[in-house]
Amino acid sequence: MKRVITVLVGLIMIAGAFGHVFSPETYVAMIPAFIPSAPANILAAIIEFIIGFSIASSNI
Repeated sequence: MKRVITVLVGLIMIAGAFGHVFSPETYVAMIPAFIPSAPANILAAIIEFIIGFSIASSNI
């Protein structure tokens, strides 16, 4: 059961990374004004994808 939940969390994080790319307006509102929003959003998507993939693949 723990393995299933861990893989599910990883897959949800990967889905969130795609959300950064396909629906950026949702996340731009959370980025402070002094940080350029487009590069920060892409960087967050990359980091979230890497973490999600690492979590999901570590338990397969």
